[in-house]
Amino acid sequence: RRKGTREVYNDYFPNGTWVNPWSASIKDEDFQFLHVEGKSINEMDSYTIKQDYYWAMGDNRDDSLDSRFWGFVPFNHILGEALFVYFSLNMETWIPRFNRIATVLK
Repeated sequence: RRKGTREVYNDYFPNGTWVNPWSASIKDEDFQFLHVEGKSINEMDSYTIKQDYYWAMGDNRDDSLDSRFWGFVPFNHILGEALFVYFSLNMETWIPRFNRIATVLK
């Protein structure tokens, strides 16, 4: 395995409230925005992830602890890949979406 580097952040408590170094919460719509090198992703045109790091997105984006929460993932931490949809549920009706179950991911 190739050793990587990881920046270490000290806990930051402005006004007694802990701030996650990877994101800052905005109460407008209860969204979280990722900050890279001090800039919000909304202020950036693009950002290239260097040194074999990847951005991981959870399967339930509204309720996932993914790279928006814990940051980029080094390649040597990836154990596998998703190949197909195991189960899919319509969250409004709670009825399984049978047309999506077992479909191959592209």
